[in-house]
Amino acid sequence: MIKFAKRDNKGFFNDVESAIDIGRIHISPFIADELYIYIEDKDLLMNISYFDLIEILNSTRMYKVDMIKRNTRYDKIGIIINQDYLGGINVCTIIDWGTQKIVSSVNNEKIRLDHGPDCEYNDCVYIALFNFFNELYYLKIRITETDIQPSLFKVDLLNFVNEIVFYELRQKFKLI
Repeated sequence: MIKFAKRDNKGFFNDVESAIDIGRIHISPFIADELYIYIEDKDLLMNISYFDLIEILNSTRMYKVDMIKRNTRYDKIGIIINQDYLGGINVCTIIDWGTQKIVSSVNNEKIRLDHGPDCEYNDCVYIALFNFFNELYYLKIRITETDIQPSLFKVDLLNFVNEIVFYELRQKFKLI
C-alpha cells in the first residue's frame, strides 16, 4: 500500500520522491505502472494507471504552447531534438533506438515523470508531465516511420485534478 509523507518540504510516496509538486498537489513518478496523486488540503490519495492517465489527459482542458524553434540531428547515441517554446521553455529529447528509450529534459533538468515509447506497428508515442514555474505541462511526441511530431501543452491544473477525482468516483461507484 502506498502512503504519502512530507519531509523537508518534499513529498514522498513510500520513500519515492514526488516527480511534481505544485502548491498542495503532489504527483509521483510511475511506480509499478501506477501514478499517485496526493492533494494535501483534502488529504486525498488517488492512483491511476498509465492508460487511465491518457484518458484523463484527453478530457482535460489544456492549451497548446507554440514552438518557436526546432533542431533535429542524428548522432551516434540516436536522434536529438531541441525544441524552444514560447515562455522560455527548452525541451531536449534524446531518442535511443538501440535501447528503445526516450529521455527528455526541460531547461537542462531531466523530466522525472514520463512514459514510453509505447508502440503499435510503426506508430510510437512518448509522453511526459513536468512542472515549469508552478504550471503543469504535458509533452507528447509521436514518432512514425517518416516523422517525429513533438507537441507541448499547458495543462489547466484544477481541471486536471477535477478530472482525476471524477474518474475515481466513476470507478468506485461504477458510474457511466
